[in-house]
Amino acid sequence: MKTNIQKNPEGQLSVDVFQGKDEIAVVAPVAGVKPEDVSITVTDNVLTIKGERSNGTTLNKEDCFIQECFWGMFSRSIVLPEDVDTTKVDAEFKNNILVIKIPRVERIKTRIVKIKKS
Repeated sequence: MKTNIQKNPEGQLSVDVFQGKDEIAVVAPVAGVKPEDVSITVTDNVLTIKGERSNGTTLNKEDCFIQECFWGMFSRSIVLPEDVDTTKVDAEFKNNILVIKIPRVERIKTRIVKIKKS
């Protein structure tokens, strides 16, 4: 039986997503990654985080006895609620933790329409 194994698979970034009254916060541990090696995009209320993690060693992968850490390309896409302002996304990188904040906006649920007289 033939199996399809990707030579360089892309890992999925672990995230915590918090919903506050005023904002949505996405928190992701990104140890071993420089801020300039991470890209954050928002398209149609989908937040996507992509990057690459390098272990920075010259050790051979074949010599690894136990491997629990993911090294290489990673990404994560998160569908955002409709009540956020995706034009005002803020990202901060501190102590190997990426924190992305997206402000909530109040959507008008009911709109009164006045009839014009002709």
